[in-house]
This record gives sequence, C-alpha cells and structure tokens, in this order.
Amino acid sequence: MPKVTVKGQITIPKQIRSKFGLVPGTDVDVVAQDNKVVLVKNVKQNSFLNWLGRGASKKKADVDRVVDKLRGRTDG
Repeated sequence: MPKVTVKGQITIPKQIRSKFGLVPGTDVDVVAQDNKVVLVKNVKQNSFLNWLGRGASKKKADVDRVVDKLRGRTDG
C-alpha cells in the first residue's frame, strides 16, 4: 500500500499508471470528494491536434483556391 512521504509524495502502483497512461510529466489534478482524495488525469486539448487531418479529403484545386482567397488573389 502506498504511503505519503514527508514531502507529500506517493508512488502510484505501476499497474494503475499503465492502465491510465500516467507517464512522467503527466499533469494531474488532486480533488477532494466527500471523504476521499481523487487523482484525475488532466487532459489538455492540443490545438494542433484539433486541426490535424482537416482538408485531407479536399482536392488540390479547392485548397489552392482557398489559399489564393486568403492571400487576396482574386484572378483565379
């Protein structure tokens, strides 16, 4: 059973770390719920991943038209 150290640290058992993808550097929140302390993995949104894959099904001509429009070219 894990114990709290003098510095307030605990060791999360490997089986639980593996199950929930808790790797070194993972942000977690410590939340008090009634008479329990709950550790919650903090999943931050990566704005790049939100855009990843967008436009993948577009035709090259459509993408070129959008780029031209964004650049202010209207002769195409």
